[in-house]
Amino acid sequence: MDIKISESNKKQVNDLAEKILKSLADIFPIGIHPTAKNFGVSNECLEGVLAYLVHSDYLFSPEENIYYLTETTLAKIKTASPLNPMKIIIK
Repeated sequence: MDIKISESNKKQVNDLAEKILKSLADIFPIGIHPTAKNFGVSNECLEGVLAYLVHSDYLFSPEENIYYLTETTLAKIKTASPLNPMKIIIK
């Protein structure tokens, strides 16, 4: 999946993805309803990162706007293997 972001936002996007995954890992097995306000980012940025995380099988969302870690992500966290970086296209 390609996400188009500017070079100046690349760090923000990666940091946000890590924050979301860490938030879910800290409260596992409970899901979260992430909001842009809670993460201090724009709605557009949050929606893009969530779409990437769902598409890449890090998260799943059985209910609208409630996200949970996938079994694949849990296995990566348990074995401390690094998460694959996003494929970024610079505008």
